[in-house]
Amino acid sequence: MEAEDCLLPSELIYDLVVRAVDRHDTTNHLATYVLRRWRRSIPKGAFRPPDGYLEPISSMHVDILYEIFEHLHPIDLHHISQTNRAFQALLSHPNSSSAWNLAFENDPTLPKCPPVTPDFPTKMSWLEWAGMLFGRLVCQDCGEGGAPPNIPFRRFQCNDCMFVNDRLVDELQAIDGHSIAYNLVRKSQLLHLSEEGDLVNTIDEWCLYSEAELKAVHGTITGYEDAITREEPGAKEAFDAYKAKRKASVDPINEHAATCLRWAEELTECYVGDLERRQSNIIKRVQSRFKRLGYHPEDVRNATSEIAPHVDSLNRPRLSNKQWEALKTYFEPTVIRVQEERWARERGILINKRKEFVHELYREYKKSVPPLTWAYLPPHYAVYQFKPFEDLINAPHSDELDRASCEEALWCLPKEIRDWTLTKKRQLVSLLPGRGSGGTTTSQHAGPSSERSGPSQEMEDNFEALQLATSVFCCLGSNVSPQRKAGLCLIGWEAAGPHLRCTSLETYWEKRLHFSQRGHDAATVLVNLACLDPRTTTAADMDRLDYRYICTSCPIATYTGFKGRHAYNWRDAVLHYIKMPHDGQGTHTSPTWSLLTIEAEYDVKRREEYDPYTTESSWSCVHCPEHFKNMVPRTEAIRHVKVKHNISTPVENDDFFYLITRTDRTPRRQAGFPQDPSAEYRCTYCVSHLHNMKGIRRHLRRTTLGCQWQRRITRMWRLFCVLYLRWNLKPRHINPYGVHRIEVRCYECYKWGDSQRSILHSCAPTSMVPNEDTSSLAVEKLALSIVM
Repeated sequence: MEAEDCLLPSELIYDLVVRAVDRHDTTNHLATYVLRRWRRSIPKGAFRPPDGYLEPISSMHVDILYEIFEHLHPIDLHHISQTNRAFQALLSHPNSSSAWNLAFENDPTLPKCPPVTPDFPTKMSWLEWAGMLFGRLVCQDCGEGGAPPNIPFRRFQCNDCMFVNDRLVDELQAIDGHSIAYNLVRKSQLLHLSEEGDLVNTIDEWCLYSEAELKAVHGTITGYEDAITREEPGAKEAFDAYKAKRKASVDPINEHAATCLRWAEELTECYVGDLERRQSNIIKRVQSRFKRLGYHPEDVRNATSEIAPHVDSLNRPRLSNKQWEALKTYFEPTVIRVQEERWARERGILINKRKEFVHELYREYKKSVPPLTWAYLPPHYAVYQFKPFEDLINAPHSDELDRASCEEALWCLPKEIRDWTLTKKRQLVSLLPGRGSGGTTTSQHAGPSSERSGPSQEMEDNFEALQLATSVFCCLGSNVSPQRKAGLCLIGWEAAGPHLRCTSLETYWEKRLHFSQRGHDAATVLVNLACLDPRTTTAADMDRLDYRYICTSCPIATYTGFKGRHAYNWRDAVLHYIKMPHDGQGTHTSPTWSLLTIEAEYDVKRREEYDPYTTESSWSCVHCPEHFKNMVPRTEAIRHVKVKHNISTPVENDDFFYLITRTDRTPRRQAGFPQDPSAEYRCTYCVSHLHNMKGIRRHLRRTTLGCQWQRRITRMWRLFCVLYLRWNLKPRHINPYGVHRIEVRCYECYKWGDSQRSILHSCAPTSMVPNEDTSSLAVEKLALSIVM
């Protein structure tokens, strides 16, 4: 190993392979930055040397030159040595060591020469070390650029020569052996600062070792271990001495490399800071020049993010006029584009403000119309497209809108709404089967009394087709999520009109509703089950019948207390069939329904939720716009009508109504109909409930006496009404005390079998005695029949 170290070349600067390389690849940015910092630290004076002031140097004494060199920086001495062979010989002479020492002391941060150790006795001269720190990055083997100095191995080498010639390997490529060997050899350490400020740091990230050195140390360790295994005398002591000697030789070299790395890291941190400040100054100069050209400061500032990467690549301390003229052709299109984007953004803000003002005017208009029409008014984005408002919103001037400028458009608003409604109705009619261009009308099936003439009347008849129960539409935006049900089943104009406010129709789904063939098929089957004609039956006709259906395609499910299927009204039945997908196995491929009997229908309706929901905040007053912004529950709407409008008995849809606020009525939860076992029995006293055999027996055991007594009480009230009508009783005779006496006595009669005649005479007050011309026997007989 010692012989190999002695053969390491010391001519690091002079014996280079001559090859033409790119100057940029050989630039040592660490040396450049060191020189820049040294120049900045020198005080600038007003002295300007005359021409030829360096001529006396050629005849100056060597000792005087050495004294002058003591005040220079090591990088200056390195540059002087590159001027000619005389200065090279002068600075490589041993007598120059004092000048080099003092020169390195001028910059205390510079690392000193590598240490000399017993195993690596080769000493580097000061000139060689200065060349290692500040020399060009040229490979000493092949002459290629981009070859950083490897401090522990004292060479400039490119990656190819590093791995091929010197066989530097990492731990994965090294031979298998003792891990202690890696601590007894030198670790490579490169000093390479890129122009962008990146420092190659291999001492912590990726260490390379000399393969030859590693093999030699490994072989020595193996020999000592074999000797220890053979228990040779003094083998262990010799092994410990060898390890101590190797560490004493290797550790100073590795520590010196770590010192050089720390110096490079400190320089890199300063280099990056100066680079950022320099780039910031250039960017400010570029911005200033664009502002002088008349561009808006905001546009210049917004374009900086795109200009900065190009400025970073310049790496110039200042921006000259020549450089500016070259850069302006690249930067100016960016500033112009940003300027146009700002104009478009400001224009968009202005248009949005105008739209918001129009929206507020439209809100005021909606308050002035009957609340029952709110759901059928066009959405605000449709109002923006009305010709009068579109001209105001897209006006080329930069002024905001006011009420005076919108008076004419507001005057045209009712007509625009009528035209919009007419257009949407025509569009929906055109979607119906057989009515692509108006098609057949419902008047063709309505008889002679409905015959009319004229194109306007034919148009009205076409709109009557929107009232049919089979006119089912859907919003394709409702199919994007299984949880979304609004818009899946829109029957007629009553449901389709409010859904035209759906925001998805502003941009997507061809900006319109679509005809639902599945809904049409389901509605046709339901109308046929009701024994009506699908061609003439309207949705209102089906609502009046209010039948209940069960889907026979659905499997029987478990409910609370029984097994069965959902029972739907006709609208929920259509929605159910639309929601159910095709599974390819015959389930819900066609609508199959069963109509419930009247008795079963009563039982289902008894257990259904109220439709629409009474607790949902979607109720409003019909007489005033009190609830325009904030809908209320049904009870609040009723209370408002009673208090504000003095209506003692409010009627739904006449005094208060359910406003479709979510572009569709909220579907309710359906009640179940028992089928396994089926509910076929009912109590003769509470006829609205259906039971299966087990349920009716349990019901009779628990509630028969109560049902009978409830029936007797009902008949007693009928008796009281007969007595009042027959004997002309006055209102003062009708009091709870008298009624209670009659009820108690009748119950006693029912329980103990007393005579009905004696009870009636004993219970009736004196004011209830019949007139003389009245047959008391007939009245009592009638009363007894009512009681029993």
